[in-house]
Amino acid sequence: MSDTNTEIELKLALVKGRLARTRRAIGDVHLEETAIEDVYFDTPDASLRRRGLVLRLRRDGDRWLQTLKAASNGHSVVPVRGEWEVALPARKSAPALDLERFEITPLRVLLRAGLEADTLVPVFRTRISRQRGILVHGSSQIEVALDRGELRARVEGRKRRQPVAEVELELKSGRPQDLLDVGSALVKPGHGVTLVPALRSKAERGYGLAARDGLGAARASASGFARRLTAEMACAQALREVIRHGLALVVANADALRGDPASEHVHQARVALRRMRSAIRSFDPYGEDLPARLGKGLHWLAQTLGAARDWDVVVEQTLPAFLSSAPVDDADQRRLQRAARREQARATKQAVAAVSSRRYARLVLRLASWSMGEAAAATSGVGETAASLLEQAADRLFKDARSFSHLGQAKRHRVRIHAKRLRYALDLLAPSLPGRGAADYIEALAALQDTLGELNDASVALARLADALPAADSLKALREWFDRVEPALVARAARQLNALDRRPRPWSIV
Repeated sequence: MSDTNTEIELKLALVKGRLARTRRAIGDVHLEETAIEDVYFDTPDASLRRRGLVLRLRRDGDRWLQTLKAASNGHSVVPVRGEWEVALPARKSAPALDLERFEITPLRVLLRAGLEADTLVPVFRTRISRQRGILVHGSSQIEVALDRGELRARVEGRKRRQPVAEVELELKSGRPQDLLDVGSALVKPGHGVTLVPALRSKAERGYGLAARDGLGAARASASGFARRLTAEMACAQALREVIRHGLALVVANADALRGDPASEHVHQARVALRRMRSAIRSFDPYGEDLPARLGKGLHWLAQTLGAARDWDVVVEQTLPAFLSSAPVDDADQRRLQRAARREQARATKQAVAAVSSRRYARLVLRLASWSMGEAAAATSGVGETAASLLEQAADRLFKDARSFSHLGQAKRHRVRIHAKRLRYALDLLAPSLPGRGAADYIEALAALQDTLGELNDASVALARLADALPAADSLKALREWFDRVEPALVARAARQLNALDRRPRPWSIV
């Protein structure tokens, strides 16, 4: 249930078609059109942004509204944000900000701490044509808004603009799950448009436009996942917490990827997916909780982003290493670089298409709905099961890693997968362990994972580039380069595995 100082909303970005066609999908709801102009303020050093605050002056038809928003309360596709809004006196021209009108808000704390209102300056603006009305779904009242317009900023004397085309569903009363139900109806085929869940607010996009740095990647850090769990939490609830957090990271990075296909957005979305899938293996090993179709959907998305990530690594890391040490003439180097960049662009285009598809939209909304629901049955606690889960993961790693130096490439890759799974599981479960030593063990696992990753990257580059090499001599040089780097990496990984196997396992220490 939403209150007067809380905003709960679901945002859907238009990626294909005309926003007007969404009107048919909404159904029999009266929509009123109004013109909205916003000015967003901050200090020159962006002190509000650093604190997760957004200050806005809005002209909404004939009204002037002054709004403060706070960062969302936890990661979710349906974020919950603090929101404080006051009406300012009606007038034709923009009124001055009146920060004293805000009562108990985070901004009042900053004002008491010395923030000067006259240091606030306009950072960016929006001009939006909005159609809005109230939709009733079950016992919930939802404000639906169709927004089309643009963000505007001035950077070094030059105007910059970015289009806006999206649907916002804001819960006025009722259940957050009903937002997802309505969103699911809107993303179905047959309306002539493609809408996908989005998380980046107009404020985030506006700051990126004004700062010229675009939308930064949402980092899928281990601590961000782990701090959402406790040892007492039931495994079923823990899985829902992980899925909810990881899904928000995927969506935030997908938002950025559609506008700026940078490799870091792909990388962080892929890491979030890995951590989600690791939690599924830990907390739902027999597939009794998460519906199978949702697990398959995560696998599809991970594979698509994985192909793009493979080419990012080839172009940005492995290929430069090869060219700096191999006797390939300049003309062949240029041809090889062009061929690799073409494949990278193709794979990135496929990743962008995936996160712009109805399949992706349905997957995100179904996962979000599942993660917000209650578990069907009680399960054991995270602390009760952590040690056995980690012991099983470690046993699989060291069993398959025996005589590592003599293993073939496929079996070495399997060892890498086991090491990665143990690392992600320990990242997630370490705070639930009764003993100490997890940090050192994770550090050693990370070093092993880096070595196995280098070995895998070299193998992937050899396979990916073999068809793109323009000359037999260059192919021979690539294979000779791989034959040089492979033994050293294999030997290093074998040493790290042996040392790790001798370490006390932190989940066994009391």
